[in-house]
Amino acid sequence: MLLRFVVERTLNGQGEQRKEYTQGAEALGRGDEFDPRMDSIARAEASRLRSRLTLYYATERQGDALRIVMPKGSYQPQFQEAPLGEPRVYKSEPSKLIRVVTARRR
Repeated sequence: MLLRFVVERTLNGQGEQRKEYTQGAEALGRGDEFDPRMDSIARAEASRLRSRLTLYYATERQGDALRIVMPKGSYQPQFQEAPLGEPRVYKSEPSKLIRVVTARRR
């Protein structure tokens, strides 16, 4: 749920609007009353997401050419190519995500 939220917002050009408050209030369903000083859910879920993404690309999707990374201290995902030297798997038909990320890099 959180991953979909942050990726969709980024691809829709709303990446800079995403802060801890937005994550808690909108993505995690805490509503307008969410106070990040009193509720650490946004930080905790972002930390869990970072760990899960790291594990996912280290195991199940090790050869993926494109990876989603959410740097520590940030709520905005980045799309990165796999490190050099790792085997890469490219799909014969690029997904919409790969086309969008490539276009944004130009």
